[in-house]
Amino acid sequence: MFVAQPPTYNHVGFNYGDQYLGFSSHYKIEDDGVHHLKLRLLSSRDGLRFKYAGPDPYNRPALVDIGEFGDWDRFMCLMTGAPPIRVGDKLYIYYRGFSETHNRSGEKPKDSYYSGANGLATIRVDGFASVAAGFDHGRVTTKPFVTEGRTLLLNAKANHDARVAVDVLDESGKPIPGYTADDCVAMTTDNVEHAVSWQDRQDFSELTGRPVKLRFHLTNALLYAYRF
Repeated sequence: MFVAQPPTYNHVGFNYGDQYLGFSSHYKIEDDGVHHLKLRLLSSRDGLRFKYAGPDPYNRPALVDIGEFGDWDRFMCLMTGAPPIRVGDKLYIYYRGFSETHNRSGEKPKDSYYSGANGLATIRVDGFASVAAGFDHGRVTTKPFVTEGRTLLLNAKANHDARVAVDVLDESGKPIPGYTADDCVAMTTDNVEHAVSWQDRQDFSELTGRPVKLRFHLTNALLYAYRF
């Protein structure tokens, strides 16, 4: 089942982390009458019911947007049917683009011409979304979970006078001694796999099998993902 505002063309879903993501070619006639096809992101929790990701999904910036005046992908960007491919610290997203508008009749923009090619768009690993805070600081707390992992890895951008620190909380929300944000060796880099440590503890092994929450403290930073 695909929940979307028509007209929508082909879409593909794939497993990503603990959920499902997907790509779809979304067809929209803009206010100026120009017909555009843009590649947009889908999300799903069960792999069956997909919807466009994010608030105001039909008007927000597309995952792969159309090109500039005169570009080969000026009016249409469509999916190829392939999920993203990880290459190093980036995801490669292949797509098809055209400089011709979708409508076959009526007045067309003067810069439309029939040409197309395969293209490559890239984003950082897990770079589909993030939680962010400015210099005035921000924090976000996870739901309780039980982990069997030993090392907490963060994908975050925390350079330029920025930092990310982590509290580990018990089920009641109280910081666990030795695993507080004050004990945490704050992340101050741009890294897709930063290993978190605390002053007297290098890993998460003492808490394996115990229900905990994580509270991330961010200053001028973006947090894309975490995993064990």
